[in-house]
Parts: sequence; structure tokens; C-alpha cells
Amino acid sequence: MTCRKLYLAIVPGDNGLLNISTFLCDESELKDSFEVFNKMKQQPIRTNYDLLRMIKRSFSDKTVILAAGQGLQVAETLLRLIESYAPSIRADLVEIPSYHPVLRNKPQNFTAFETYWNGFRCFVSGLYPDQARNNGIKHIYVEPSLERSSRVLDQYALEQSVNSGVIWHESVGGGFKGVVTTKVCLEEGRHAVEMSAWGKADKKHFAVYSYRNYSEVWDTSEMDRQEILLTISSQEDFSSFDQHVRHIKKSGLMLELDSKVLLKDECMWRGPSECTFTEGIRVSFKIDEKFFGTPVCYDASKGNSKPLSEKERTKVLQEAFIQRNCAGCSVRDTCSKCVTFLEDSIIQQFFCELRRNNRYVSEYIAVKNIMKAFIYSFGGKTQRDEQLMFTTPDRTHWVRLQGNEHHYISRRFLIFEFRQQQYVYNKDALKYFRINRLAAVLLEAFHFTDNIVDVQRWICGDYPIDRDTLVRILDELNKKLQLSLPIYMS
Repeated sequence: MTCRKLYLAIVPGDNGLLNISTFLCDESELKDSFEVFNKMKQQPIRTNYDLLRMIKRSFSDKTVILAAGQGLQVAETLLRLIESYAPSIRADLVEIPSYHPVLRNKPQNFTAFETYWNGFRCFVSGLYPDQARNNGIKHIYVEPSLERSSRVLDQYALEQSVNSGVIWHESVGGGFKGVVTTKVCLEEGRHAVEMSAWGKADKKHFAVYSYRNYSEVWDTSEMDRQEILLTISSQEDFSSFDQHVRHIKKSGLMLELDSKVLLKDECMWRGPSECTFTEGIRVSFKIDEKFFGTPVCYDASKGNSKPLSEKERTKVLQEAFIQRNCAGCSVRDTCSKCVTFLEDSIIQQFFCELRRNNRYVSEYIAVKNIMKAFIYSFGGKTQRDEQLMFTTPDRTHWVRLQGNEHHYISRRFLIFEFRQQQYVYNKDALKYFRINRLAAVLLEAFHFTDNIVDVQRWICGDYPIDRDTLVRILDELNKKLQLSLPIYMS
């Protein structure tokens, strides 16, 4: 009798993340094992549940899981889930010990740890790239002493992203496994974060400060030896953060260090579409329900036997919406409506007041991350006291026009200057462009008008350009920078 086999490969790709490929065949079709890899097709698998469902739907007589590197962690979890939820499936695990991914288009010194560290920073900030969202649980933070039954672990493991990370508090335990294992513990008063994967380890130190203390320590040598993480959880923190954002808005200046500092749960200062609670992308199992000493919105320690469904998470948000009277709030359409501080009405009030009274805060977080990515492109060859200059509703730098919040028009680009060179970032194309001063003047002018006549009048002292020439220049900018500047006549 012919045996129908499903070959399932879980192997690392060229960025350290796992690729899933399959090949379904009769055993008699194969001449040798090398044919398996040649005939496999990559699958758009997101979670462990998707893997299990795919195996069930293959109706194969046997599943052979081929795993290499960090893929072994996922494969072992998959075998456990098969035993729990589909015991009739016959499955074997075959390790591929000599498999190494080809690192295409990567610098010589690139390591998979760069991908994993970026993932950890996403977990801390709550801001994930689009490709990582709606793909199951991306990060699980666990305190080993918080015991959970295997059934509870399996329920959460089902929802784990295939490319997920497990972050352990103080010591590494069992139960959850991911592409990378991370341990967070205290070492001589600092938070040491150690990652292990591929039989190797990488460690960084994080100095954690409350926002109210940040200004007291930013100019110390400690800032050069470790990453800085800021938390906001008290009235003083909210006040300091508010003052800092207002100063940035008024000056249109940001220090290199300010752009690189990591702010815990930055997602709470963005819009509703960037709330990670609604997607269940982060989960925490910790006795005190905190991370780096401050509350989180993603705690699962209160007896939840399985992850909240999207419907259940939406219900939590709807109840919070009613409890806080968000319907009558002036920023209800742009606020994240964060549920982190729901159980502390006083702190919740500080959050709501800041969102209402400082509407630039969401744009500040966006600008901060645009600048951070730009600074990292210099490969560490920048100084913490170097300044980045950019347009805000209150501050212009290139066009001879006083900034005015009431006339400011939000655009899908950001103009900024670093080391006397002007740049523009296209928020839709996600691209940086180097531009000249005239382009910076024109782009900045369009933050305060839709009319080309206004622009011509504002720049005539420095650039006496006739109307036709100005239209041609603007048309060229639209094409080169992939923008859609309005070119209106009146």
C-alpha cells in the first residue's frame, strides 16, 4: 500500500526568521531525499495553529518534519500540539544539522541577532512593522515561577507566531519556545538582556529610568555604554514627558540621543490603528503584572486559560470607551484609547488629559522613530549631542514664514536637516531622499498652504521664480520624491 507523506520544512531564512515549505507526495515518487527540498513550495504560514491545520488538511498518512537551527524549537512545539490536539496524526522529526541559510544582500558582519534585537525593541515599544502584525502572538514574557498547566500553555502556543520570541524574567524555564530565547535580569543595578539562538548568545545592558529622571542623567557617560529605556507611570512622568514634547514642537530640534532612546509602550501615544492590544501581539505571564516595573496592557496572569479572541479584546476596548466617556472626547478619533492604566483611575486621568491637551504627542512619536531609523543608518558614527532640525506646527526653518499651528497642514512627508544637509522622508513610500535647500523651502511652505500663489509670494525674496518655472520645479519634486504636492492656481 502506498504511503502518502507530507514533508514539512521549518528552516531559517536569510534574515534569521523561519521559512515554512511543504511537499506532499507518495513515497514511491522520490528517488532520494534531495528531491524533497527541490520540490518544496514555501507556504504563507503565520501561527502554530496554521501549521497544525495545514497538516490536518493534507490528509497524509504521515508527516515528516524537517527542521534546522531555530526551526527545531518550533518543530518541538508542533509535535506537542499534535499530541494534544490531533493524536491520530503520525509525525516524525528529522533534524538537518548541516543546514545554513544563505545571507543574501546582507553586510558581511550581519547576524540574525540584529533581527532579534529589533524584535525585542518592538516588544518594549509596542510599535511593530506591518509585516509582523496580525500574525499571532509575536512575543511572550514569562516569569518561570508562575506555574501554568500544560493545557493553558498549549492554548497560547497555538496562537504563537511561527517567528515568535519568548522573553523570560530572571531565569529561563520550560513550556514556551520560540525562534529566539531572551532572558531579562538585574546585574549590578542594570537590566541585562541576553538572547540565545543557534547555540550562541548575545547580551546588551539597558538602563531603565522614569521619564521624570531622564533629564538628570542624559549627559552622563552611562548613556554611551548601554541602551536607555524610559517609562511613564506617575504624574511627574506625564508632566516631564508633556514638557519635553512641547519643547520639541516649539523648537523643531531633536538631539541624536533623544531619537534613539527607547520609550516603553510608545504605541499608547499613537492612533487607534497602532494599538497592539487589539491584535493580541504581546502576552505577559508575570506575578506583579508589570514589565520593567510599570503596568502593561497585555497581562495574561489573571487566570485566562486561553488567549482572548479578537472579539473579546474588542469588548474590553468598548467597555473602556464607555467607562472613560471617550465618545465625548475631542481626540476620540486620533487617540489610541490605551487600556494600560484602566485599573488606576488617577493615572488614567493623567493619560487622558495629556492626549487632549497636547495633540502633537502622536506626531512626536512618529518623528522620533523616523529620526531613529535615519540615525541608525550612520552605523554608530554620530554623536549624542548632534541635532536634527525639522518642521513642526510651531516652527519653520527654511521658508521665511512664522510657524502657526492654526494654519498648519499635515502632510505625508517630513522635511529635516542633519549636518547641514536637507532630507525628506516619504511616509507612504517609507523612503528617505536627499534634497537641496530650495526643495526644503518649497516643501515646508506647503505645510501652511495649498496655494502656489502663496508659495511664490513667500519665497520671492530668496528665490524670484516665475509661476511657470515654479510649477515645473514642483512637478519634478512630485515625481522624484513620489509626492503629490497640490499645484493650484488662483
